[in-house]
Amino acid sequence: MWLAIAKGTCPDQKFEQEFRSLLPRHQQLLYQAAFAYNNPFLHEPADLPIRPEQYSINLMWINKNKMPPEQEFLFGKGLNFEKGFISPVSNWAKKNPGSSINI
Repeated sequence: MWLAIAKGTCPDQKFEQEFRSLLPRHQQLLYQAAFAYNNPFLHEPADLPIRPEQYSINLMWINKNKMPPEQEFLFGKGLNFEKGFISPVSNWAKKNPGSSINI
C-alpha cells in the first residue's frame, strides 16, 4: 500500500478494501504519506462537508502578452468575448451552484 501511495497511483477496489480494514492510526499514517508524496488520490476526508455558501471561486484574467497601448478592449478586435470569457466563467458557476464567483 505504501508503494502505491508513494508512486501516486489511483487506488483500486482491493486497495480500498485493505485500507478500510486498517486501524485508524494506520490509516492516518497512510494519509500523511499520501500528503508527503503529493498523491492526489488519497486524502483525509473533511470533518464536515463544505457547503457552497462557505466558499468562493476567485478567477483572474492574465494576458499572455502585454496589451498594446492602442488596444481599447480586453480581447482586442475580432475575438469572441462570449466564448473566451463569459462561457468559462459560466461553466464554473454551473458546476458550483450556490457559491460565489469573483472575477
